[in-house]
Amino acid sequence: MCNTDQQLSFHSLKKLRREANRSLYLDEVIDCKFVTDSEALLCSNSESLKLLDLETHETKLLTGHTDIVLCIDIFNGYFLSGAKDNEIRLWHGERCVAVFRGHNENVTSVCFAPKNGRFFVSTSQDNTLKVWDSERLLKQSEGELREVNAAELTIMGH
Repeated sequence: MCNTDQQLSFHSLKKLRREANRSLYLDEVIDCKFVTDSEALLCSNSESLKLLDLETHETKLLTGHTDIVLCIDIFNGYFLSGAKDNEIRLWHGERCVAVFRGHNENVTSVCFAPKNGRFFVSTSQDNTLKVWDSERLLKQSEGELREVNAAELTIMGH
């Protein structure tokens, strides 16, 4: 559980009590997703993602964005992050494997296709929804950082 004093509290459902607290760098948690039963991914009002081990309470920082991360999503060991730097990043474990550019304003949401992750959508304060192909990037996550500069589809809002 995250609260307004920037603490992440670990509660035992079996014992019905708090097990531990963890300070999140004195910042608010914006988004949080389970990676596995023992790991969570958080963005907390900074340009770094936090990969939190829920058993040891250790935190690893994933860096790459140049402005505050606003949204995250997870599919099958891959993470998406969208930020105020107008970029979307695709991560595999602790490594950024691709950067998607095409929005002109803050990226406000990202979401993998739920059944197969072959594509994802993003929205932005530029009033667009973009559909991106992630299928081949998920298959070839080794090697150099890939840059994608055009979405498969862009829909303009009102």
